[in-house]
This record gives sequence, structure tokens and C-alpha cells, in this order.
Amino acid sequence: MISKNKIPKNTKKTAFIFLVLLIVFSFIWACKPTNTETIDISGSEFEDPLTAKQKVLLDLRLDKTADIDDELIPLLQNMFDAESFEFNYSLVESEEDLKYYIGGRDMKVVLPKIYYTANGEPYDVVYLERVREIGYTYCSKQSCEEKDYIAEPADYFDYEIRAPREFLNSLTYAHISEEITIGKHDVYVVDFKAPFGKGDIYLQSYSGLPLKVDYWDNNLQEQIEIEFKDIRFNSVSLFDIRIPSEVSLTDFHGSGQHVTIIGAPLSKAETDNFEQMLADQLGIKYSEAFQIIHNGTDSSEFTKVDESKTKKPQIV
Repeated sequence: MISKNKIPKNTKKTAFIFLVLLIVFSFIWACKPTNTETIDISGSEFEDPLTAKQKVLLDLRLDKTADIDDELIPLLQNMFDAESFEFNYSLVESEEDLKYYIGGRDMKVVLPKIYYTANGEPYDVVYLERVREIGYTYCSKQSCEEKDYIAEPADYFDYEIRAPREFLNSLTYAHISEEITIGKHDVYVVDFKAPFGKGDIYLQSYSGLPLKVDYWDNNLQEQIEIEFKDIRFNSVSLFDIRIPSEVSLTDFHGSGQHVTIIGAPLSKAETDNFEQMLADQLGIKYSEAFQIIHNGTDSSEFTKVDESKTKKPQIV
């Protein structure tokens, strides 16, 4: 028989467990951050091995742990928000300027004169894809009126540069040392430190555009001075960076296949386009070209279209 003044042991145990759980949940709730966002990590963006490289180039953010003057923060953020850049890239010790157009993953380099590949093919333009680190040379219609529709692989690292925005994103320390005028520009001279080196970067004081960088490069172990002449941002269009219509990329990304680009930037090139190029070359349907490539079907099984009725591609 249970006494009226005595609490059963089971009841005590239950009450104790309930009290402990209440304390734990209260602690968790108190520590829960406000304004949290749920991130879906099942998407292809998180599975793509290129994501890390894409983040460095495209998803730029100001490092909140960096020691940066307050006046510079909105200027840097303005540059991180920019979608494209164009400028003349000048190494002070070089006599030639290279014209760069940058839009997302794509970069186009316009050379001041005609150069030649190892096999003697002329070119005056280089297209770069900065995530996959591939490049192609091409000779524009202005320089090579009789040029065929082939773009040759280029050494990506011969033309890759640290672009203006990548200089700014790498800053771990940035303090204004003086204010000067360069031409028509009011400029902040910024003493900076970054993983790649340290020195001075000259920023347009009302936009944040970098006009010049003079720094010691830790990797090259030498002093480097770079000028970004006639620099502009958010001015590049698809026309500026796209590969001309009907141009074929040889040995695309080391695949041994050719890819035809229809007026698109290099980042849009995929080896699947090889089927369409083969269809165009043989005058057959896309589905028939697919069977030849993937099923080993003999091309003689398909009827070839009368070549006199096909249109010759035009260089844009």
C-alpha cells in the first residue's frame, strides 16, 4: 500500500529525466542562431569537383577576418559584385599590351599582332576557360580572311593572369597610405598584404577599380608592376567573349574529339557537340551521327545529303 506522503520511485525517476531533457532542449534552443539558411547539399553544385575553383573565381566575398580600412570595404564589395571586366593588361617591363575581356568563367585575349602555333597556324586571339583551365587560339577575320574554321589548343597558363578582382579578393591587409591623382582619376594608394605577396595597389577612389599593382611576388621571388589600362567593369557582352559561329575546337579538353561552337563562349563547349559537327560534316541527321559515334554504326548506312544544298558556314 502506497503512503499518501511518499512519492513512488518510478515517478521520481520519470520527473528527473523530464527535467534533464527540459534543460538540454532549453540550452539548444538558446544557442540556435537566428536568420539561419537551409542549404541543400544534394545538388550538382556541391558534387562538382570544379566547385572549389569556381568559388575562387566567381563567388567572391570579402574576408571578414582581413584587416581592411573601413573606407575600402564598400569599394571592394563593389568590385566583387561586378559581372565583367575589360582592360589593357600591361607588364611594365613589356613593350606590348594585351586586351582582356573577362566574363564569369570566360576570358578572351586580343593580341597586338599575329603569332603562330608550333605547327605554323596563325592566331591573334586566345579564348580561355578559367575553371577547366583550357585555352584555344584563333585567327580573327581581320587578320586572316582565308582562315579555316579551326581553333587550335593553347597553353592556358601562357595567357592566364591574376585578374583585377582576384587581386582584391586575396587581401588579408589593406590600408590607405595616401591619396593621389593619376590622370583624371582620384586614387587611393593602398598598402596591402596577400598570400601571393605584398606591396601597393592603386584603387580608383569612387569605384574601387584597380589601376595599378606594384608588389613583391612570393612565388616568383621578384618585384612585379602591372597596369590595368582603360579598365571598365560590367561592360563586357556575350559578343565580346563568344567564339565565332561554326568554329571547331580541335582535341577538346584532351578528349581527342572536335567540338563545334555556335556563337557561344568556351565555357559552354561540351564534347556532346561533336555529334552535331559530325552530322554537319556528313550531311546526316543528329540521331544518325549519334549512332556512328556511340554504337559504331558504319556511316555508309546513312544517306548523305546533297552537298550543293548545304550552306557554307560564315565567319562572324
